[in-house]
Amino acid sequence: MEKTTHSQNEQGMLEVFAGNFPSQEAAEEFMALEDGIPRRFLRELYLREEFTGSIKVVYFDKKSNKAEELFAGFPYGDRIIQVLRDKFADKLKRRVNTAIVLYDFNWGYHFTGRPVSVMREKKAQDYHIFYVESVYPYH
Repeated sequence: MEKTTHSQNEQGMLEVFAGNFPSQEAAEEFMALEDGIPRRFLRELYLREEFTGSIKVVYFDKKSNKAEELFAGFPYGDRIIQVLRDKFADKLKRRVNTAIVLYDFNWGYHFTGRPVSVMREKKAQDYHIFYVESVYPYH
């Protein structure tokens, strides 16, 4: 799934999220754009509902915590992998089946005054999504 809207805001910043979803469809539904905004994602993580970038979501049948396996097929995947290797020695803290990248999006800009812990991670009965890292610049 790759969807795009256009704006000059937040250019050059991307945010990496990861998670576990029961299916590709469930992951895509969670990140689906409504009027150009991933409303459910922003609402569930208590983030301001503004969005001008693009999203790529990839679901894997097998869980992994290796950045190279999760993000190799993404636009700017080499840059994402480099940043994650520098921070996590190539392995995320958790094994996941869904890799998510929000391009031209600055997570910190969307804080709402809620505790950072609830804006960083959401664990529900049918899914678990969490913030991994910011990449700037990504190109």
